[in-house]
Amino acid sequence: MKKFISLISIMMVLFMPFSVLAEDPVNPGTGDNPPVTDPALPQQPPAQNEQNNQNNQGNQGNQNNQNSNTQNFYKQTYEKSNDANLGLLEVDGQSISISNEMYFETGNATPSIVAKPSSNKASIKIDKPDKLSFGDNIIKITVTAENFYVVKEYTLNLKLVSTDATISSLKIDGKDVKVSDEMSVRTDKKKLDIKVKTANDKASVNIENNDNLKLGKNKIIIKVTAEDGKTTQDYVINVTRVNKLIGDVGITVWVNNEKVTFKKYKSNIIYINNDVSKINIKYKLSDKYAEIDLKYDKNIEVGNKTIKFKVTAENGKVQEYELYIHRFSVFEEVLASGLGVIIFGIIIIIIYHFVTKFKKASRRKIYKFSKFD
Repeated sequence: MKKFISLISIMMVLFMPFSVLAEDPVNPGTGDNPPVTDPALPQQPPAQNEQNNQNNQGNQGNQNNQNSNTQNFYKQTYEKSNDANLGLLEVDGQSISISNEMYFETGNATPSIVAKPSSNKASIKIDKPDKLSFGDNIIKITVTAENFYVVKEYTLNLKLVSTDATISSLKIDGKDVKVSDEMSVRTDKKKLDIKVKTANDKASVNIENNDNLKLGKNKIIIKVTAEDGKTTQDYVINVTRVNKLIGDVGITVWVNNEKVTFKKYKSNIIYINNDVSKINIKYKLSDKYAEIDLKYDKNIEVGNKTIKFKVTAENGKVQEYELYIHRFSVFEEVLASGLGVIIFGIIIIIIYHFVTKFKKASRRKIYKFSKFD
């Protein structure tokens, strides 16, 4: 019996360390003994461990959010359109072929320019003046893609050309002709020498029906095309061709309603009273196809004034006339008045003398007849 008890005791001693080692050091159970820990590690209470676990979870969430925002940024940046192409360009409703450098001519100084990008999410900017100047005008068109990283620039050279198709001056056979839409001339030539000057020196001129003019009525067309190549204007010259042009240079002149007499194309002196300070010259040409070049100042000073003018016949003959005018001074008028009184007095005296002499003669005759009776 003693041997049996001793054997059990030995076995309990041998198996005791194994039971102790078999317990969990982190979760020691509910026994009275304290939990086994590693003295080399820092010790934290259980509540602090729980807080650390929560912080670690929060940091992990923030890291996940940051990664998500970065992914969204790159997604928004690199998934936006990079299309910065110009899709449409119109000037005054006329479409222009798209290229990096474009060219267009217009006669409108304030044209309507419409530009649209290929992508409706791209933005566009047109840099142009308020009003074009004649010649070349550079228009900058900038297209910015949706992602703002791709930008393309286009250049439009807008050339403003003139639409002026008018004539500023016209000479026919060396003579200046007043310009109008329809003009009339007479000639004895088969072809007129027509010199045309346009208001814009880049306009072109074409003259039609000027060769082999027939006797009688002819119609010459002067067609002017403006610089733009589209605007045109026609001028008509009604030509009457005759066998021979008239060479009459005759003229009748009136100065302040007083008819002037010419001798060898020089007038007698026309006297103007001192109280008259202006003159008015009227004339009538002997030939309606002749022309006159008469320029004068209507204001007239005291003293002598000579006015020269030319009459050009239909056949080109030119005759110069000289018109002499004299305006009296106050002294001349007083002197003239005095002379007039003296002359009038002399005339009265002469008349009185003759009347008296006539009366005496008449009395003598009456006396003689009465004596012999």
